[in-house]
Amino acid sequence: MLVLFFTIIFIAELIIAGWLVSGITSLNKKVCATNQEVIEFQPQIKTCLKNAKEEIKKVSRSLECFTDFVAKKQTDCKESFKKNLPSKIILSILKIPAKRLITIIEIVLAIKKFLK
Repeated sequence: MLVLFFTIIFIAELIIAGWLVSGITSLNKKVCATNQEVIEFQPQIKTCLKNAKEEIKKVSRSLECFTDFVAKKQTDCKESFKKNLPSKIILSILKIPAKRLITIIEIVLAIKKFLK
């Protein structure tokens, strides 16, 4: 009776071992195929990453130029405001129409200067 029991267990172990080995070999084939695809695709990945790096550098340089431009315009606006502030205060106190025309002309010239 024990011999029959051990024989059944041994056959079951052989079946399970065969199933595991076939599963491992099929997974090994899939992994090898995936590895081959990655190896073939690797040069394309390198070129795409290189192109992306170059584009990021271009965008970074453009942002630096933009921040420099904005900083320059900010200082120009502050200087223009400082120049026009006293005349605006005096004109608002005196309320002379001719002076307002001069202020409007100054503002138009300042806007023209900023748009250049």
